Amino acid sequence: MATRHSHPYRIAVLAESASELRALRPLINLSEQIDCFHAPNVEAVTAEAQTVLVVVGDPPGAAITAATELRQRAPGRTLIGVGKNLAVERIVALARGGCAHVVDLALGSEPLTSVILDGFHAWRSAVKSEPHRVARTPDSLERLVGVSTPWREALARIALAQRRQGLTVLISGETGTGKGVVARAIHGRHDVPEHPFVDINCSALPETLLEAELFGHERGAFTDAQRRRRGIFELAHGGTLFLDEIGAMPLHVQAKLLKVVEDRTFRRLGGEQPISVSCRVVAGTNVDLAELVASGRFREDLYYRVKVFTIELPPLRARPGDAEVLAEHFLAEVRERYGLEVTGIAPAALRSLAAYRWPGNTRELQHAIERAAIVAEHGRIELTHLDPAISGGGQVAAPKARESDGAATHRVAAAGATIEIPPEGLSLAALERRAVVATLRMVGGNRSRAARLLGISRTRLLRRIAELEQERQRRTDSRSPGGGAGVWEQDPDEGEDAGHQAPGCEE
Repeated sequence: MATRHSHPYRIAVLAESASELRALRPLINLSEQIDCFHAPNVEAVTAEAQTVLVVVGDPPGAAITAATELRQRAPGRTLIGVGKNLAVERIVALARGGCAHVVDLALGSEPLTSVILDGFHAWRSAVKSEPHRVARTPDSLERLVGVSTPWREALARIALAQRRQGLTVLISGETGTGKGVVARAIHGRHDVPEHPFVDINCSALPETLLEAELFGHERGAFTDAQRRRRGIFELAHGGTLFLDEIGAMPLHVQAKLLKVVEDRTFRRLGGEQPISVSCRVVAGTNVDLAELVASGRFREDLYYRVKVFTIELPPLRARPGDAEVLAEHFLAEVRERYGLEVTGIAPAALRSLAAYRWPGNTRELQHAIERAAIVAEHGRIELTHLDPAISGGGQVAAPKARESDGAATHRVAAAGATIEIPPEGLSLAALERRAVVATLRMVGGNRSRAARLLGISRTRLLRRIAELEQERQRRTDSRSPGGGAGVWEQDPDEGEDAGHQAPGCEE
């Protein structure tokens, strides 16, 4: 019979009755190195407990109070709220009280098992790397707040990526879904945590600078190269390099990136000596790389190399219940950052947050809560403190049909801009062109504001405008030698509103 480890991974089950421990034990004792014990009150939770299961009883208020007290007494522990048929209000209260995870066992036990194993594997890695110390590894998953099933599924893959050091990871998701935060979480359990996390947005730099930024350069490599400069691959040595918006990377840079990803060697610009690096590569994308491969804008060999392990982040609108939980989480951060006395979020405001579609995802929600908290200053965030588009329950109207020349045309209206889709359909490129034009017209030509509304960087918007201009110029030239219409002038397939030239662009 195997003996239990001399320094087990200890889990306290905080509940009034020991029967709760007996019921949960089969879900907790997943290894002979895991030891669980009953704690009838907060004082009984010993310092050796790395994780505490806060059992929600009836009434649930005691569990919420206990979680809050535990967070204040021992902020380093992982708190997990556990119960059955939990109402959204209870889940929000537990998250606000300090629970990094809330598991509703009525929906299944797998999420609890996954969270327990994540903590256990992190603890075991720390024991192996430092056998003389049994210390809790900081759980970077605590920042990835959410209770919905799609988010729990994504978290399971994130936790798996954390445990596989050196694994190349591709994170996909819409703008604002938290790809950068997830990349940091994956890095967070590196065996040597002080090793660097370096990130770069591939769409934010001009093509001429991106290569030098990635690989560095020697003195005299080009006109302005006054001294040797290390690139971000060297800076990330021993840690993690996050390449966000990798789909925007030029093809010739993709070829060089492929070599580094495959054999971890490269040369600085103007250099002859090969340089070896050891770092995990995590890539992020908000576009379908397979479509870019099909259109010849992304190398197929690089695509298969970076998608060794994929994590798809669901948009916030596909995460039921998470907007409310995240709102409370962001409010706690804002309250601490600015020293505000905002005590919470009113039920009516929470309902509006849940109803809104969040095209900008969690980033938009974070900024919305920050603005509302600053306006509120003290008391609660009320419905009137939210942006009108949010307090109205959503800014995007459902598509509707109108008759025009006997055919139905679908119109999608959003915040003052209208995009029409004719009965014969519309290509994705044409729809994107219309979105850019409509957004610029809506904001009076201010490119910085348009980029924010479109959820992309200003540099990427300028690049897209230039590409659209070139595309239109090619089409115009093919139609008539005397062409020269700008990208903002009407197209035969762009409807009546597209013919108006966009206002002069402001910075």
